[in-house]
Amino acid sequence: PTPVDIHTVQFGNDDYCAPQLVAWDESGRFYWGYEVVEALDRQDLKPGAVVGLWKMLLYKTHATSEIADRVRKQLGDHTLDELLTTHFREVLVAVKAWVKSSSPVTADYTDKEIDDLEVEVFLSVPQMWKLPANDRMQRAAKDAGIKHVELVYEPQCAAGYYVSINKHKLPQYLDQDDIALVADVGGGTGDFVSYSFESSSSDGAKVRLQIVGKPEGAMCGSEFVTEEFLKHLRHEAFLEFGPGGFDKLCVEHLGISPAAGISQASVHVENIKKEFSSPKAGPKYIIIYGSQGAKRASWERKIDSKQIEGCFAPVIEEIFACIDRQMTPRTKVIITPGGFGRSNGQFVARGALHRYGDISPRGLPSTESLGIPQNEEYDPKVHLDATKKSGGNTRSCRKPVPDFDIVHQDQFDSEILTVLDRWLPVLQKGEYKIPGLPYVCEKWQQYYAYPDDTHIKVQLLWTDADIKTSDRILKNGKGMLEEHAQLRDEIELYGKAREFPLPPDMAALGFELQDSNDGPVYEIYFRLTLTCDGANVKINLQFAMPHSQLYDDEGNFSPTDVELTADDTREIVAASHNPTPRTAPS
Repeated sequence: PTPVDIHTVQFGNDDYCAPQLVAWDESGRFYWGYEVVEALDRQDLKPGAVVGLWKMLLYKTHATSEIADRVRKQLGDHTLDELLTTHFREVLVAVKAWVKSSSPVTADYTDKEIDDLEVEVFLSVPQMWKLPANDRMQRAAKDAGIKHVELVYEPQCAAGYYVSINKHKLPQYLDQDDIALVADVGGGTGDFVSYSFESSSSDGAKVRLQIVGKPEGAMCGSEFVTEEFLKHLRHEAFLEFGPGGFDKLCVEHLGISPAAGISQASVHVENIKKEFSSPKAGPKYIIIYGSQGAKRASWERKIDSKQIEGCFAPVIEEIFACIDRQMTPRTKVIITPGGFGRSNGQFVARGALHRYGDISPRGLPSTESLGIPQNEEYDPKVHLDATKKSGGNTRSCRKPVPDFDIVHQDQFDSEILTVLDRWLPVLQKGEYKIPGLPYVCEKWQQYYAYPDDTHIKVQLLWTDADIKTSDRILKNGKGMLEEHAQLRDEIELYGKAREFPLPPDMAALGFELQDSNDGPVYEIYFRLTLTCDGANVKINLQFAMPHSQLYDDEGNFSPTDVELTADDTREIVAASHNPTPRTAPS
């Protein structure tokens, strides 16, 4: 689209943004953005019902923090997935209402035509997010009825939009390989990414960007300044009331909940943050008011300019440290699009619609792995965790024996010992793809299907840890199907299991039923393929026809001459510019 085709939707009191606040009232009504602020002012909502900083639950490294624990308490009986889906649905309702009433295209469409239009959403995500968080956001958006969801890296969009609006000026003062640094610091996180200019001034107005160096992310957004203020208040309450002082202050003296106390304090802190500009400024006050009839009417604390500066300092220092690590002698431009700097340019949203403004693809090594659980024939040399030592006291007399808490007889052949749910990588951490070409990785699997089976389920797993092939993926239980089985902490389910249909009428195709300990079964083989084309990721599953040559002359599995069933491809990431954070620059 051209710049004139892009329109800014007004949410509530602000032309550019809405507070990232949500809440459910006692009747179950959902509020978001300025609705929350207005409902609090009308006392239709209790402060404790407000959920803020919910994005912290999507950061793997921050999921066990004090902030994350507070968010879980705020959610109460609701889940994060419910919050995300409901939020997307309500935003979509608000956007359509704005299009009907205020958009320049209102006269061209009836309300029904607007309601019937397909919606394409560009959903910006921090560069530092891991793949499971992105998958969760995308699934929530689709559950909300959004047909096409495209995830976009926030700093990449900002850089692209900066280039698009300055494309005629940049060649005048930027040379080939000069670098623009995007320091995108918002409410919670900061992303710091460098891009080099591929076109010099002699090439005219056309400018392309290419990511360079190593992108970095940090928890250094504006909300962490607020947390520093709250730490200061908790310390003051501890000095006055002892251990658990802030909770005692709120409940016993002010007659309010601790959540209500934090909510009141945060409002004052936000005003202090906006107004503070100099260490020479005068003191500010944070006041928490009690309920009617409480022991105390209010609790007030004065914060002088040095204390205010001290609350900003650790976060600002982290921001500058991240910027310093990105700086090079060729860094000529620093772009700061985030909300921390109160940027109203909406570079990220507009850059997403401009398809990043000619940022070129680049071959990237994977920093995360996708795999599947695999049952394997027990091997004492490979499955050390499933092996014990028995025999004499001397090392030479001791022999490896199976640990039958982990090893058991195969379900289909009692002469074989198996171990369940071992790590089999499909996309392996550290693998490279060639710039401009799709990267394809595949794995073959054996599968036993019962005569009445119609589908096969494939569960993808994710990790950014160094997991070896055949490592155990569970920390307890023999297999994932057990009720109380738990994955290792460093491994996560990547979305729900994906279901593929088995070949219809397998007997007619030439598959033969075989006897097993568990009744007659078809022995089949399938090839699972992941295709990473730019930012697109797709999963494909095909079955080998029964007459295919799957083994070599020595009996080793070596599928060379194989006839496969038709493609059955599913989009994991349904977007042409989707930032799957499985990759990072080398």
